[in-house]
Amino acid sequence: MLLNLKWLPAGVLAAALFVLPAAANPLRFPTRVFYSTAEEDVNLQPLFAWWSTNLNVTATLQGTNPPLTSAQLASLLPSRPLDRWLRITATNFAILGDGWVMAARLEDYPGHATNCAIFLKHPPGRDRVDFLWVQANAVQISLEISNAQAQVQSSAADAEASRLRAQNFSTPGFLLTGDLATTAADLNHVANEDFKYFKETQRTLASLQATQSAIDAFMAEFAGEPFYKLDFFALATGFTNGVLPVFDLGELKR
Repeated sequence: MLLNLKWLPAGVLAAALFVLPAAANPLRFPTRVFYSTAEEDVNLQPLFAWWSTNLNVTATLQGTNPPLTSAQLASLLPSRPLDRWLRITATNFAILGDGWVMAARLEDYPGHATNCAIFLKHPPGRDRVDFLWVQANAVQISLEISNAQAQVQSSAADAEASRLRAQNFSTPGFLLTGDLATTAADLNHVANEDFKYFKETQRTLASLQATQSAIDAFMAEFAGEPFYKLDFFALATGFTNGVLPVFDLGELKR
């Protein structure tokens, strides 16, 4: 069901804020943790599966004029699990105590939504911090990868040159003594150190590339958005904080 706005206190902005475009993927963190007398896990996987399966079907149904109501969609679609969990999207937040106040778009069925000012418990602060960190560091990491690639090429050339110098100095079948033996040992030592540095630059590059891959995968969840967009399923608690309806994300189990 869509959030019933009739129980909202007078003065709450409920229907005419602004329509937000949806972010890339709300189907993250299927396990949410709540605490009452004991820890309780809520599994959202059945809802995620239902949402994915019916996404295109609902889009087709919503093409009618006028659009279908929640009741009509409910009669045409398979039973929706966890109907108190709504998809919320928002881009503007204000911290209030241990939660966020926001102008949110609330979806009960894909594409079927209303707009409402809400209070969100357990807001995804870490998710937002990760996004801001990626934004702030993505260019620098890309630059470091380019530098690391150049270092790998340069160190590979140095290691090969050192190896050839050491190899050419020691003629096979001849025993070197005195200063010649010392020089040969030094050249071999340099060759070994250059090779070790080459392997180190390879490890550094691999680590940076792994970080870049993780960044790309993370940012893909936001469809390349230039600003953080909250897009999660949250529980409509049925309570207010005295003014706004309270939604609860639960703790995201990673």
